[in-house]
Amino acid sequence: MISFANCRSLIAGFLMTLTPWVARGVAPVLQVFPEPNQRLRLEWTASRQTILEASGALDADWQSVPEVPAVIKGVARVLVASGEQTRFFRLRQTVLTRVSATSPLVGETGVAVTRETILRFSAPLAADTVLTTERYFVEADGRRLLGRVELGGDRRSATLFHLEPVPANARVQVTFTGAGVRDTGGAELDAEGDGEAGGTFRFTFDTAPIQPTANTAVSGYVFASARNPDGSNRPLAGVIVTVDGAEESLRTTTDASGFFQLNSCPAGRFFVHIDGRSVAGTE
Repeated sequence: MISFANCRSLIAGFLMTLTPWVARGVAPVLQVFPEPNQRLRLEWTASRQTILEASGALDADWQSVPEVPAVIKGVARVLVASGEQTRFFRLRQTVLTRVSATSPLVGETGVAVTRETILRFSAPLAADTVLTTERYFVEADGRRLLGRVELGGDRRSATLFHLEPVPANARVQVTFTGAGVRDTGGAELDAEGDGEAGGTFRFTFDTAPIQPTANTAVSGYVFASARNPDGSNRPLAGVIVTVDGAEESLRTTTDASGFFQLNSCPAGRFFVHIDGRSVAGTE
């Protein structure tokens, strides 16, 4: 914090570290120089997220300095009157809304090919926000995949639903452009999380393989959620079990005991879909 009663009490070139530089972990430095006619020249590294504030006392309300700083070669400069009153100055770093989490996780492997992609934001987006696949999309095998974007009811998440099969055993790149997207306060989104508005957020994940492997099998039982009157499990016959992404080639049905066996399964992690909609009496 810097306080001045008047220009005569100022030591030229005095430096003071102020509020933390949130985005990059570097504290902004405010330089103060005396000028003729009882004026002060305040300088700091220019940033759209840095606001110069003044107050008559430390425990009083802080107000933005009305003078608009001139920016020359990345340095913001503003002239203020020193006067005879004590004044306190500080720099405040605003925290921009950013992408706070993703699903799948950044770099996640073995992701189901039927899984949607979700971005979560640190604060709600503006009420009039409209997100399209022009700014939020995924790419795999060298091309952009068809999709549909839906904003969550609280406007803190955006889900990309895939309108075509996502390739198995592939690296998928997600791209989200933050320029022009604003939060409820009207500030532009910081997509990259670098402290600057706008930018593009990108990450990748890998989908699970679904190639069949000879001499392998996965087996199990499918039971109804409601048990028999005697408390025993009630097996479901005719339930369709398929491997996600290979529904036509890797599939089977349960027998009268609810048992199923999938043969020639993919190696490693994969996902199955249990479809009992056609079974009478299921709950």
